[in-house]
This record gives sequence, C-alpha cells and structure tokens, in this order.
Amino acid sequence: MECILCKNNTVKKKFFYSNQEIYDKYNLINNKFSMNNLEKYFVGNYTMLLECTTCKVQFFDKVVPADGEFYSMLVDNSTSYYKTDRDEFDFAIQKILDTDAKKILEIGAGNGHFADRVQEVFDIYVTELNPHARNKLIEKGHKLDSKGNTYDFIVSFQVLEHIKDPNLFLTEIVNKLDRGGYIFLSVPNDCSDYSEVHREAPLNLPPHHMSRWNKAALNAIGEIFNLEVIEYYEEILNIKEYDNLVDSIRREIPLKGLFDSFEDTIKQKELINIISRTILPLEFMKKKYTGHSHGILLKK
Repeated sequence: MECILCKNNTVKKKFFYSNQEIYDKYNLINNKFSMNNLEKYFVGNYTMLLECTTCKVQFFDKVVPADGEFYSMLVDNSTSYYKTDRDEFDFAIQKILDTDAKKILEIGAGNGHFADRVQEVFDIYVTELNPHARNKLIEKGHKLDSKGNTYDFIVSFQVLEHIKDPNLFLTEIVNKLDRGGYIFLSVPNDCSDYSEVHREAPLNLPPHHMSRWNKAALNAIGEIFNLEVIEYYEEILNIKEYDNLVDSIRREIPLKGLFDSFEDTIKQKELINIISRTILPLEFMKKKYTGHSHGILLKK
C-alpha cells in the first residue's frame, strides 16, 4: 500500500478497529450518531491504522472523510468545536510579524476566529469547505481565496489531519505560496501528554480524523516538498487544561460504590476541589506537559 504523504510503499500495520467500536464511541458524544448514519464512511467491517516507515505519518485505511452532514451533527452538539482562541494563533501571528508578510491565506478558516483577530492588521484571505461556516465568513466580510491568487504566508490550523490525500493538499498549498514565502501548519500532537489520555477519543478516529501526526511526520513535509524547516512548534498545557486532563483520568478510576450516596458525592466534590487547589498546582509546576497541538513552520 502507498503512503498518503510521501507515496512510498513502506507501510506497516499498527492497529485495527471494528466499525461497531467506532460507532459506539461517537454515540457517546452525540446520540444522533449511529451505524445508520456512520456506516457510509467505512468500507468493510473494520478500519486499519497504518504507519509509513519512511515519513512516519499514521493514517486510516478503508475510510471516507467526514462530510457536511457529519459536521452538522458534530457542531450542533458542541459550542466549542471551532475554538475562539488557540495558542498556535499567537505563534502564527508572531511569525507573520517577524517575516513582514503582506498577503496571508488561512486554509480551513472555520468560523473565522483567527481571521477575526488579524483582519484589521493584515491583508488576509480565507478558504472553508463547510458551507455553513463559509457563509459565516462571508457575512463577517472576510475575503475568499480565488484561483490564481498567491500569498507570502499561508496558515492552516487543525486541518491536515482531516484530509484523505495530504500529498495533494500540500501540493496545492505550495503552488499558492510565493517564492520565499512561509507556511505554518498545526495538527493534533500524537506524542503529547494530552494525547496519551485522549488518543482513542472518537474525534481522533475516522471519519473525523484521517491521519495522526508526530514530529517526524511534520518534519518530513519539508523534505518531500523541498521546503526549508524553519521551526517546530509544540503547545504546552496551561493549568486549566492540566486540571481538565487530570479530571479525565480521574473519571476512569473505578470507585466501587465509594461515593454512591448523595452525601458521599458532595464529599467527593469537596475532596476534588481541595486536591485541585493544592496538589495539582504543585505537580503542574514540576514539568512542562505537552498539550493538544503542535506544528511546523516551513519556507519555500
């Protein structure tokens, strides 16, 4: 089988999931998800997670990317799907300033949270496949990319992992980049402390995610597309995110009826609050925990 990124035939099997297992995971986050509306995204009864031994990207076999129907159900159930702020936004803005970029393109702009922040300062254009989100961008007055446009800085936040053919996607990005221009790509960090807890979460599986990216895979983009790797970016968890991460782990611990009564539940909450205000901050300060995202800055 051919790698989706480097196109080499150096692919090995990592893991497999039954489709029913994936259906059940999605149903937990939204009961609208079921076999009836998810099976169209899968070919056969299981999907295989594969890894390229050359470029190290991991990707799912026998799957179809999510479409508008899927995202309509997903976004309707989550007010925070398109995050209003991300740490990588600040990183990208600083790099745009450092490079004195004049014309910027954001690919996969969602509801426009990054473009909203910078449109008064930079000449920014956007693309978005989701029709509902694209209409919001137009309503906000954002300029849409058009064929033939080129840019000296292109950003894409949390998009690459959704793409079935990242080689084609990246080829199109590079073609829209001026010589000497920059690209910043961010994706979920498959090797982070955050990922250790959430790797098998439904939104890290198809049809939502088509691939998983470690640092080696991001660096490989530079070699494959003849781009210079300028800087690797890695998000660090803040104290609030760390608390949420610990809470996710805590919820998986079997209590065996320890807090079954209402009174005991109140005591449990009080105990958790004490721990959150004393022990957790001390543990948090001992090391820098890596967060949800990482990325790569490249130059043409």
